[in-house]
Amino acid sequence: MRSNRWGRNRSRLAAVLLAMVAAIGLSGLIAAPAQAEYSNCVGDETGARVCFEPKGEWLRVCDTDGDGRHASAAVRGSADSRWFEVGAYDGDGSCQYYNFDMPEDSTICYVAMVVEGEQVQYYYVPFSGRVSAGSGTVKGSCPYFDPDTVLMD
Repeated sequence: MRSNRWGRNRSRLAAVLLAMVAAIGLSGLIAAPAQAEYSNCVGDETGARVCFEPKGEWLRVCDTDGDGRHASAAVRGSADSRWFEVGAYDGDGSCQYYNFDMPEDSTICYVAMVVEGEQVQYYYVPFSGRVSAGSGTVKGSCPYFDPDTVLMD
């Protein structure tokens, strides 16, 4: 008699544990690996979010608002003499991924922007800082940023 009750309790316990694990996973408390990799982010959820992953030198640009404009990043690597634009053009919720083949000792700066046509509508402060392509650490401030001088895509 006792073993039947233990068997039922074990089944209930397993069901409760499975439900808890599923609830935690769905609630976002445990990030998916692809989400967790991008930690150097600028911008916000009201227009543009830009993140850099040093492993592989990937930049992710996401449009976070369905306002008809597109999210962009102004990007400047340590070997670049000016800022240039890369964007997410597929509307609200879309992200574009850009792979930069950068030496490990180089750095990248990026600014999240909202663009309409080829006009920067606004950009987000703070900027990224000079992010290391090797380690992802910030190694100083970015060069002067003027949105009117960004080479648009």
